[in-house]
Formats: sequence, structure tokens, C-alpha cells
Amino acid sequence: MKNLLTAAGVLLAALPWLAPAAGAATLPKCSGRVVWVMPPQKAYVLNNNPLYGKKPGSYACESKAIAHGYHMRPLNIMRPAQHTASPRPPANGSTSVAGENPDLTKLARAQIDIFRTGKIDRSMYGQQLNAALTDTIVTQWSRLLAVSGNVTAFNYAGATNLSGLPVAQYNVTFEHPIQPPNMTSTNQWIESIAVDQSGKVIYLTFAPKT
Repeated sequence: MKNLLTAAGVLLAALPWLAPAAGAATLPKCSGRVVWVMPPQKAYVLNNNPLYGKKPGSYACESKAIAHGYHMRPLNIMRPAQHTASPRPPANGSTSVAGENPDLTKLARAQIDIFRTGKIDRSMYGQQLNAALTDTIVTQWSRLLAVSGNVTAFNYAGATNLSGLPVAQYNVTFEHPIQPPNMTSTNQWIESIAVDQSGKVIYLTFAPKT
């Protein structure tokens, strides 16, 4: 890790348009958004991304990052946050699990059908998640879900805390395996989702269950 940080520090020193270090006192003055730039990946993230301010990097104006050839790394909808194991079904046979929000479960289940169509209703999502959900990503997932067949199981798997954001997680079983580029083919997936106080989805990931 020390070598990685040292290498990143050398790289940052060669990029004078970046803020010198992390911290509120070093936020650059921008007419647009302040982003977190990660030179080793030639990428930047918005402040709703768990990588913001944490990976080796620095703050910068989004306009300058783009001008220097950096691309936005979207909220990762292909890998989950750390997830908990699936809880055992309740003894009384109920499909509800302690801590589960039935309305959120319904919304989470609907995401699969929405993305399958390839036409998402962007009013359902927060501004920053909308920015992360590019048309390319939506199209990619529409194609993947088109061959997944029916959802044979959809169960609440617990919740996790992601940088202070409560994220609900669900085990999803598809009829047929899905294989995104450079990932393992499997029909067992984890969906992670969070909403804001208005009910808009502000965090959404789909990832193979490992």
C-alpha cells in the first residue's frame, strides 16, 4: 500500500491542476462540480461514490478533469458493497424478514423489469445516480437481462451501511446465467439499493453473488 500511495503522490505532483491533498480546506473553486480524481485509473468520481476522497487521488473541477482526458467512473452497478449472508426464512413461513421494508423490496424487484426493457423512468432516480446510469450502461444491462429468463427467487438478504448510507440487499436467482464482460457467469446475483427521503433511488448495484 505504501508503494501505491507513493506512486500516486508522484503522479499527483505532476498534475498541477489538481488540489494538493484531500480535505475541505483544499477544495478547488469550480463553476461546476468538484470531483475526486484518481490519476492511476485516469478516472474521476462524484461525491455520491464510495471512492470519493478515499482512493489515492485529489479534488479537482470536473471541467478540468474532462479537459485532461479523465472519464467519470459511475456508481458501480456491477459490483456490490460488502453484503451479508442470506438470512434463514422465518419459522412462521412469512416472506418478510426483520428489518425489511416491503415498499423498498417492491421497488428493488421492479428495477429488474425496468432495466430489462432498456427504458428507465429517470424521475425515479436521484440526480447523481442518473448521471451514473448512462444510456450505454442501461443498454448493456437490458441485453444481459433479456437472456436471463424469469426471476425464480427474490429474497431480502439484510442491509449494510455504505459511508453512512443504509443500503438494502437482495438475493436474486435468474432462470439462466448472466455473464457481463470480464465477470463470472452465474444466475445468483445480489441487488443493492438505497433511496432518499423523497423515495428516489440514489444507489443501485447488481453483482454476481460470491
